[in-house]
Amino acid sequence: MARSKKWWWGLPLLALLWLAALWITTPEVEQDLQTRVGSAIDSAPVAVAGRDVTLPNATSKIRDTADRTPGVRQVIGTLGDQPVTPVDSDIGRTPEVVPAAPPAPTPKAVEEPQVNPQGSAAVVDAKACEQQFVAALNQYKVLFDTAQDILSAASQTALDALVATAKQCPDEQFEVDGYTDNTGTADFNLALSTRRAEAVVSYLAQHGVTPEHLKAAGFGQANPVASNDTPEGQAQNRRIEIKVVDDNTVSAPTEAK
Repeated sequence: MARSKKWWWGLPLLALLWLAALWITTPEVEQDLQTRVGSAIDSAPVAVAGRDVTLPNATSKIRDTADRTPGVRQVIGTLGDQPVTPVDSDIGRTPEVVPAAPPAPTPKAVEEPQVNPQGSAAVVDAKACEQQFVAALNQYKVLFDTAQDILSAASQTALDALVATAKQCPDEQFEVDGYTDNTGTADFNLALSTRRAEAVVSYLAQHGVTPEHLKAAGFGQANPVASNDTPEGQAQNRRIEIKVVDDNTVSAPTEAK
């Protein structure tokens, strides 16, 4: 008896079974990939479809970091490297912001402090020093691993700018203040913000800033600069600030409510 040559009728059934298995496992794979990419870039929302990652308005540095995450096939999204107005400093996960080019000077224009990450031999007074810290933290970001006090490699430019500014004010006292968003408990956030401020103090001391001129203070989720109702607002509230203070003066940590 001749063998049936219609065995291939079973191929559509096999294809359906394969698609069903893929459909069941894909959400788990996408969730895992989204978690790993989010941890790697520590920034804005991430959209994952299969192994394709979408980062809307991401910078080239953020996209390169996501692209190196194992399992990512390609990173999709519009580069956000175009100059925009600086925003508040951040310890979090939003893409880096490059400040807009300053307007042409006019006779009455006030010159903004210029930040030079490579440092300068010029010595400035306390007010100018504090202005340069503000400019540096608006222009660059101090980033940490999520829910940790470990400085991210992406913070290198920001930290070098802070070191350069501090060295321009060799006789001043500096207070490094840490803040978080409202994610987690108030006690945890207060302790985390203190450890993050101490991590920045340690970096500055290791790179030539007089340790006796440095103090750290944590304020947790207190004193938000934006609403914690959105990821963007939370990212602005996760931040480091540096101010020039009098000798033997340090702000008392504020208990977050």
